[in-house]
Amino acid sequence: MSYEELVRVHNAIWHFLSICKVHLSTLDEREWADFYEVMEQSKPLYKILEDIDVKLTELERSEK
Repeated sequence: MSYEELVRVHNAIWHFLSICKVHLSTLDEREWADFYEVMEQSKPLYKILEDIDVKLTELERSEK
């Protein structure tokens, strides 16, 4: 995957997670409990973001 593609994937995941966090603030208690479970299941997305950050850093260093 190219540097530009990694940046796009990273930004898309980050945008999705940001929308989810904003949505949490609009929920009542019952809805929040259901949505919290979904957010708990999204934890692997944060790991993917970390992995992409590492790869982007490696690519930046190799281009210099």
